[in-house]
Amino acid sequence: MKNILLIGLGRFGKNIALQLNKLGHEVMAVDNNEERVNEILPIVTNAQIGDSTNTEFLKSLGIRNFDVCIVTIGGDFQNSLETTSLLKELGAKLVVSRAERDVQAKFLLRNGADEVVFPEKQVANWAAIRYTADHIRDYIEVDEAHAIFEVEVPEGWVGKSVGELDIRRKYSINIMATKENGKINMAVTPETVLTDKITLLVLGAYKELQKCFHIWQRWTELAELLLIVSLLGIFAFGFYLMIRLDRFLEENRKVLLRENESCEPSEVLLPHGLSDSEILSEIHRFRETHGKVDIILSDSKENTF
Repeated sequence: MKNILLIGLGRFGKNIALQLNKLGHEVMAVDNNEERVNEILPIVTNAQIGDSTNTEFLKSLGIRNFDVCIVTIGGDFQNSLETTSLLKELGAKLVVSRAERDVQAKFLLRNGADEVVFPEKQVANWAAIRYTADHIRDYIEVDEAHAIFEVEVPEGWVGKSVGELDIRRKYSINIMATKENGKINMAVTPETVLTDKITLLVLGAYKELQKCFHIWQRWTELAELLLIVSLLGIFAFGFYLMIRLDRFLEENRKVLLRENESCEPSEVLLPHGLSDSEILSEIHRFRETHGKVDIILSDSKENTF
């Protein structure tokens, strides 16, 4: 039995409190919401209303007396970060904090958290694997590369012994236990015969588990289909944009042609006797006023200039 300080009594915090109570641990629950505290009080050892970012309040709890401090504050990362940091400063033995994103985890680990949990991310990973493979019953992530799966016995394994299948050598995975009618049997030997009435608890690397039980085969097929649909959608949208752009350019070309056709040449008389530099100055001023236009210089007597 351990002394646990639980800070944050939202849905995640409440469920942790319920589980800790079932396991027989002593739990001190804290939240700044009186209604949540009153609701959780019957299932924890003690509960208090308070601001976990207040140093004096945390000191009053006796942080050093708890074996584990769990911060499950959601929706207010600033409070979660401050609480985590203060717990460590006050001598907490082990601080476990909740994060919703990877960047939050980095800040928490730098500011006092010993461990970080991702409830949404971890449940999402579990659900994605659990419900895209018909023969997967449960799944526990050990680390980024390894996991424990509860799987149905493959059809080709039924009636054969563990030693006969030689699973460890062929696939580099270990059968940790068998499960039947909710009861786990840890006594797995090379002589254990597998039946279709049991499930297996197997430990191994993701790649080896995938190879052995085809865990992601269905997911891969769905992913490939989604990729094809996405590429078709991108191609169709690109084709549509090209058509729209072509129409736009064509319409603008027609407008410019009409404007050019409707333009009448204008005649501007310059004083006689101007030097070349003076003529160029007049042209420059004319273009500043009328924009970039074509200019033809002519002499009324000689016809060209």
